[in-house]
Amino acid sequence: MDLSAREYQALVEFSPNMIWRSDIDGKLDYFNKAWLAFTGRTLDQEHGAGWRACVHTEDLDRYLKVCAEALNDKKPFHIEYRHKRHDGQWRWLYCQG
Repeated sequence: MDLSAREYQALVEFSPNMIWRSDIDGKLDYFNKAWLAFTGRTLDQEHGAGWRACVHTEDLDRYLKVCAEALNDKKPFHIEYRHKRHDGQWRWLYCQG
């Protein structure tokens, strides 16, 4: 059975997993409720490059490089990096896309 667009959207939006989406140029344009709850930020704050403000400065360049290479090569990627939680604590995240 195929999921309707509405069913797919509900699965993504209410998933306990933190989910984001990138456009073809690598600009992040969607963050689900779990992501926003983790960061304590709004969709407007995260949109575009806003999400970068919560990535640890020691990890950001490596994160951007891994994602850019994967997008350019049209291949999957995975990376571990530190991301600031809503309470200011740093947490290691495993990201794959």
